[in-house]
Amino acid sequence: MPGSGSARRTAGPACGTPTDPSPAAPGTPGPPRCAGPRPPGGPAATRIELQVGGRRAPTPLDVFLTARWALHTTVARQGLYVRNAHDPWPLHEARLVSLDDSLLAVAGFPGLAERPPDHVAFSPGVHTVFTFPRR
Repeated sequence: MPGSGSARRTAGPACGTPTDPSPAAPGTPGPPRCAGPRPPGGPAATRIELQVGGRRAPTPLDVFLTARWALHTTVARQGLYVRNAHDPWPLHEARLVSLDDSLLAVAGFPGLAERPPDHVAFSPGVHTVFTFPRR
């Protein structure tokens, strides 16, 4: 992605602790962050470094992966279903620079992090509205 105004971004060793080894190009989205918390006291973690490029139109695969309209969660051992609404995710080109992952193996997918990913994209995020939870 040279020449596309790309910049290297790094997600820190723990979620919510991003680091940025290089200054961002003007207009480049903020650093990507890993998707979930580390288990308390657990050894599993994910560190992802991406090269983020310009904004792009979504592909059918992007829509399939990002168009989720409900959240399933558990609170006090009760399963909850929460509807949500959001605009389409603003997506950017991205290239995986490095991946250091032990979370997939702990989740039952040994060896998966050692092969190239099937899909890579970046989004600075989207505003989401949630309804009242239902059981």
